[in-house]
Amino acid sequence: MERPRPSSVAWGVLGASVISWELLCPEGELLSDRVDTMLEKPATRVAAIAAVGATALHLLNVFDAMGATQLDPYHQVGKLGKYVKKRTPQIDG
Repeated sequence: MERPRPSSVAWGVLGASVISWELLCPEGELLSDRVDTMLEKPATRVAAIAAVGATALHLLNVFDAMGATQLDPYHQVGKLGKYVKKRTPQIDG
């Protein structure tokens, strides 16, 4: 049997984490409850819609299809991580 790709494992961990939280969280603390709270005020409404929208666009590869990866916040974080790894001295031991 072939080993699962790291990204497949990450999706599994993410899904299991969300399901676990939804099953075990305190009353009124579902993830969607928090989004509902954010949608009540104009300032946090913009942040919530932007975060959900950017996540959806990233997962659907819309930024890539448009040739606009510079607008993808997740892509930029990934580039920053690679840059930092490249610049960080490795310590043997």
